[in-house]
Amino acid sequence: MNWLVGLVAGIISGTFPGMHINNIAMFLEGGAIVVGVVAFVFFEHIRLVFLNVPSESDVVGVHSAHRMLLRGEGIKAVYLLSVGTVLSILLLSSLFPLIIKILPVVYTIAKPIIPLVIISISAYIILTDNVIPAALTYISAGMLGLATFLIHMNNPFLPLLTGLFGVGTMLHEIESKVHIPTQRKLKVGISKKGIFWGVASSFMLAIFPSLSPSQIAYLLPVRGESMLLAVGAVSGGDIVLSLASMWLWNKSRNGAITYLNNVSSRELTIAVLSAIVCFALVVWFGTKIAKLLSGKKLKWFYIVSIVLVSVLSFLYDGFVGVMVLYTAALIGYLSHTKCRKIN
Repeated sequence: MNWLVGLVAGIISGTFPGMHINNIAMFLEGGAIVVGVVAFVFFEHIRLVFLNVPSESDVVGVHSAHRMLLRGEGIKAVYLLSVGTVLSILLLSSLFPLIIKILPVVYTIAKPIIPLVIISISAYIILTDNVIPAALTYISAGMLGLATFLIHMNNPFLPLLTGLFGVGTMLHEIESKVHIPTQRKLKVGISKKGIFWGVASSFMLAIFPSLSPSQIAYLLPVRGESMLLAVGAVSGGDIVLSLASMWLWNKSRNGAITYLNNVSSRELTIAVLSAIVCFALVVWFGTKIAKLLSGKKLKWFYIVSIVLVSVLSFLYDGFVGVMVLYTAALIGYLSHTKCRKIN
């Protein structure tokens, strides 16, 4: 029963704009947390493709996904993202015994250069964009994040992440007035290159936890459909490597997984089984959503979502929570118009 609760929590938080499994995981226990995290990662592919609302893990794939949606290929985009995720989880889980032996050695070697690598990657992302707006967005988001943690909010992640990646995007979508064209099923080819680079690069998340999956995916030599496979693979790899980090050091870059008391082979098995189930569910659900939303405008759906997130932020942290939410939303909104949202 706990696992079913985790599955429902992951589906809801993954599908609806402005929600995140990190804000629900505190109410889950044991295996339900793992199921919730896996379900969230799969179902946020639907949110990315059909609602054009990414999270920090898949924002780099938003342009490829949105282009496919506007060509009537949204179902294919969801499938590509999901294939990348499930293959990454299955492959890395099979290598888990090797990973927990190698990871401490690699981390020890890399530790002295971690700050330099993070600064270099951040600088590269900014310098290859519209430099001044990108730098201002990067600095503003960092300062807001620091201020949010200094004022000791009850739930800082809800208004902060939801504002940056959810509300800001929804405001932009309301303004753009885009409608979803009729979606159709298409044959899908799987790029081994996209899978390889996604799985291989996901190791960087364990070594450099300050980097996001999207920042890693942005550096990969793949574009278009291969990019979606890679983004899905990085997101799936993040789950397995977060479990490995908890196993080795009792800490993880994935906020929800930190609520686990311990990690054993049981949690890894749950992740694998959940991935298989969620892959089947998200492909089926994505087809239904495509039919439901074809030809529709989503203005009122976005407005209701923004109101809901605003109420939740107020319930957790009062007016401070709402202020953080809309400050983050402003930064997120401006990033759409002035630079890439990955900053």
